[in-house]
Amino acid sequence: MVKHGSFYVVMGNGSTFLAPVTAYPTTTLTMALYNPEKGHKLVVKGLDYFLASGTAAAGSGLVACITAVAQARPTLSTGDNGGYANTVMSELAGGGKPGSTKGLFINAITLTGPQPAWAVVGGNPSGVGLASAVFPGHVGSFDVIRYGFEVKEGHMLGVSVLSGAGTSPLFGFGVLFDDLDDA
Repeated sequence: MVKHGSFYVVMGNGSTFLAPVTAYPTTTLTMALYNPEKGHKLVVKGLDYFLASGTAAAGSGLVACITAVAQARPTLSTGDNGGYANTVMSELAGGGKPGSTKGLFINAITLTGPQPAWAVVGGNPSGVGLASAVFPGHVGSFDVIRYGFEVKEGHMLGVSVLSGAGTSPLFGFGVLFDDLDDA
């Protein structure tokens, strides 16, 4: 197995942060890490979310899933940095997004096929720190190796924040992953 690098992708601008979902998700992925690369798998090592603005309702959780079947390659709304406005993806060894991963970070995807199982990967059930709209008023960072999230060719990792509506809360997301040959 050849490792093509470790990568981190994050939403990088407040105008593009996203509202939480207020009901358990089914087939809509708030954000998705898509693997279009034949013969590769993206192994997710960590997930982050943070309150970027507004005031969230008491408590929130980060939920994630892997699509049950391969998905069609999505149409990108922006350039190379992952397919979502103001998203930044880079290799942890430094530099911008090199050609050694074709992973895409995209939003508002309605998946095809069966509904996947959504795992609660972590959260802030008490709501402590949610009264402030100043970053990092609420941060969740989770080591997800125990879940074994592997994004195979054509599949997506979906992530959403599950929370009450609050007062216009907007969240950002980040994903840490390795790009490996699937051999």
